[in-house]
Amino acid sequence: MIGLLKDFWRNARSEISRVEQQVDYSVPADLAIYRRYLAGETITLEELAGDWYHIIGRTTAGGIAVHRFRVFDLPLPDYQKYEIDWGYLVGARFGQQTWAIRRPLYADLLAQEGLSACDFWTFDKQSFLLVNYDDKGDWLGESEVVDNPEYMKLKKALELVSHHAVSLDAFLSSVGYVPTKHSAVIFP
Repeated sequence: MIGLLKDFWRNARSEISRVEQQVDYSVPADLAIYRRYLAGETITLEELAGDWYHIIGRTTAGGIAVHRFRVFDLPLPDYQKYEIDWGYLVGARFGQQTWAIRRPLYADLLAQEGLSACDFWTFDKQSFLLVNYDDKGDWLGESEVVDNPEYMKLKKALELVSHHAVSLDAFLSSVGYVPTKHSAVIFP
């Protein structure tokens, strides 16, 4: 964890949330792990991103809720299956809660409010960091939202997503997806 994210994470007092709406993420550091997932390999927690999950564990043990709000497509693309199996279900073991919303509902809710889709972090529902990507989906970094109109748009987007999202388990059950590959992560 680097830069702004680290500072905001450290200063959170009650809740940290992340809204993820891209179909997939072309983060170069993640591609080798994703390929291993597709190949059906096993992986250790430390190879996966053990430091990250330990940060989540320390945060939730300290009484701060960590939420992921994920916009899902149907049928589930392989990348989103990977996120479920080797991301969200692993994060759950460390106290992270994942919520799901289907893309058509997400798009309709945003359109009704005149909002644009974007990825962001929020801390205590007060501070917002936009997560910026280029046209190919490569991560460019985060930027703090200090502009009041943009701030109010993100606050409204968070309200809509958190009000309409369902638990990951309920979503998986409703679409008939049975996670199997998360067992390929070896925990210490």
